[in-house]
Amino acid sequence: MLHKIYIPLAELNTTVTTTGKELYGYQKDALQEIFRRFDDAPKDYHLLYQLPTGGGKTVIFSEIVRRYLEKFKKKVLVLTHRIELSKQTSKMLDEFGVANKIINSTAKLDDQDQFSCFVAMVETLKNRLNDDKLDISDIGLVIVDEAHYNSFTKIFKFFDQSFILGVTATPLSSNIKLPMYENYQELFVGETIQHLIESGYLASANMYSYNVGLTSLEVGANGDYTVFNPDLSTDFIYLDEVKKPEVSIKYRSEKWSARFKTSYLSRTLENNDELRPEFNIKRDFEAIELSSRFRYKFSPKSSTYFGYRLDNSPPRLSQLQAFENVSDPLNTIIGNPNLDPTNSHRVYAGYNAFDFQKRTGFYTYLNANFVNNAVVSKSIIDEDFVRITTYDNVNGNYNINLQCFYALYHFGAGDFCFCSVVFTLGID
Repeated sequence: MLHKIYIPLAELNTTVTTTGKELYGYQKDALQEIFRRFDDAPKDYHLLYQLPTGGGKTVIFSEIVRRYLEKFKKKVLVLTHRIELSKQTSKMLDEFGVANKIINSTAKLDDQDQFSCFVAMVETLKNRLNDDKLDISDIGLVIVDEAHYNSFTKIFKFFDQSFILGVTATPLSSNIKLPMYENYQELFVGETIQHLIESGYLASANMYSYNVGLTSLEVGANGDYTVFNPDLSTDFIYLDEVKKPEVSIKYRSEKWSARFKTSYLSRTLENNDELRPEFNIKRDFEAIELSSRFRYKFSPKSSTYFGYRLDNSPPRLSQLQAFENVSDPLNTIIGNPNLDPTNSHRVYAGYNAFDFQKRTGFYTYLNANFVNNAVVSKSIIDEDFVRITTYDNVNGNYNINLQCFYALYHFGAGDFCFCSVVFTLGID
């Protein structure tokens, strides 16, 4: 179970001497509380320390390494998840007077006996441990930087006799399936961001925001976004208003069942673009939609059904807007404000008969779809190899599918046999 504790600063002695850097008061207090765990907890204890970004976690655990080596005379391993952090950690340890060695893919380990502290990334360390090239028999403390990345847990099995100290600003696992409490026994919470700001350790931020998408910026020579580009920008209000009253009728008897529904679809698509008012658009669409299904039972063993649907789908607003979308310089898209809505007709029917006494089954199904005014993309490639795409309505889209299925079940003396024949026909 993961316990959460808060440490009153007034209860702790804040006198600590360091090499290279002088720790702030809250850092000294956290240092002493962690060393209490070293003294009182089992040697294989797992402690998670949380401190906000900017609180100086690297400084704190660098001083922890220095003092741990002096007090316990055992080696220390610091784990990071990026090579940049490995170099940064190694440099900070140097400032605290801790001789350390970075274990990377090119590191020679012939001199490992000369170092009491190692800095490594997970995969590199795992490979070295699997190849038995690193002696970890005397490592008493493992410090995990950015501990919320669960990639570290794969090597915990190598350090079942070591104290593991996880350090993070975010005590929430990067993988929801691997919660932190499964790998750490206790959570030690440091100072809050608000306290660090009020105490003058962190600057209070002035925040500014502007509602702008990345497509409103140009990309400079170095790949960074630079200045506002109206050709790549939009600033619009989009309205999609739908009204759809409907009426339905249902009927059921011993042999017949039927369902019929009709609706009147009234839809308004409106776009007001502040940057391109000449492309403002408002379209009203009205249509009737239908849905029906009928079923007849010949007997308890067989029945047939058939139905019809009529659906109406208006074009998307992006397909209606007539301005040129040049966010991709090799693929220009131009909308068509004169598009009509798409009407889809679907007819289907089926028959099934299952005789459980004879252990036979038959099933057939027919489905046909006919589409009018389907919205399709239409592209050309110009002499500069730029693809220019627009949209248009086309008729004649249809597909028909027929499927038949027959099965025979046979039960013998302790045996079961299943035979089936399937026929499928599709036309597009």
